[in-house]
Amino acid sequence: EGILMKITVAGGTGLVGQSILHSLGTTPNMNYTAVTNWPAANSIPGVTYHAVNLLADTSWQQLIETSDWVIDCV
Repeated sequence: EGILMKITVAGGTGLVGQSILHSLGTTPNMNYTAVTNWPAANSIPGVTYHAVNLLADTSWQQLIETSDWVIDCV
């Protein structure tokens, strides 16, 4: 089946962001993306991590625009 919903978590490698992604990560047919300043040291399976400089790089804006839900943990 297809993806039901795309969820992006800004600050996805921090304590709160990782906890949210870990809790949500077991839901099937969901697309999870974490936008972060730091590469994911302890990545969660099924989560796509995008390490970007939020001030210098605008690629994260497309991720936000195409998401059904955005959770800001920055």
